[in-house]
Amino acid sequence: MTTAVLPKTIPELVQRSADLWPDATAIIDLDRRLTFAELHRETVELATRLSAVGVRRGGRVAIWMGNSVDWVLADLAVELLGATVVPVNIQFSPDEVRYVLEQSRSDTLVMDGHFRERDLRSELSAFSGQLADLRTTIVHDVASPVTSTDGQVSWSELLASDLDGELERSASPDAVAYILYTSGTTSFPKGVQL
Repeated sequence: MTTAVLPKTIPELVQRSADLWPDATAIIDLDRRLTFAELHRETVELATRLSAVGVRRGGRVAIWMGNSVDWVLADLAVELLGATVVPVNIQFSPDEVRYVLEQSRSDTLVMDGHFRERDLRSELSAFSGQLADLRTTIVHDVASPVTSTDGQVSWSELLASDLDGELERSASPDAVAYILYTSGTTSFPKGVQL
């Protein structure tokens, strides 16, 4: 009797689901639908591109975006690389966002450029110079794509970049996958490692 080897990480679970049910729907977001095979392929492609801009095992990548397929892809790609995901509540005030980025020592930020009426890029620019660890910011803004500049990368330009090199899959069941922050009802948010 053989025992099936169960996936030990979330990226392994996505890959296994793609192998078992490639054409089954994995995620739906408004007018965008991905099968498990597409979810796995797009995760690997995004991870390869994130690796090219410096995301590495042990790094900390904050994701400050509204709920979307691209948020899920960013999360899975970061985990596949063995980096820690730091979700940042899209409703946090600029002071709370600064605190989370600083306290978590995030070295990369994936963010929406705008959310509802808020200009998140302007909010970030007010304090980004105070973040000693933040090296790269990837701006996701489908409404008005941005041009990549020093330290800032446009999501659309990132996705259009060449897929060079082999992806080093570094996800580990022993690594910290997430640093989650509370809403901070009595003071600033508090981080918990998972």
